[in-house]
Amino acid sequence: MTQTDLASVCGINRVYVCRIERGTANPSVALVQDLAQALHIDIATLMIEVRSRSEASFPSPLKTDSPSPASPAYPKT
Repeated sequence: MTQTDLASVCGINRVYVCRIERGTANPSVALVQDLAQALHIDIATLMIEVRSRSEASFPSPLKTDSPSPASPAYPKT
């Protein structure tokens, strides 16, 4: 399915589909559900795929070896 086909089925602009793919747009939950349905996949599967690609490109800032101010390594004052 092309971006144009997907956009048409979901009632959105092809450019918006492109932005969603690149991670520069934040679609609503309803739109994510429509996208999953149009792609004939479960919404959870779609979200897992997105998260996997996101983590590969942008490691989580929460994964760090240094202690955070909320951790026991920092005494409360």
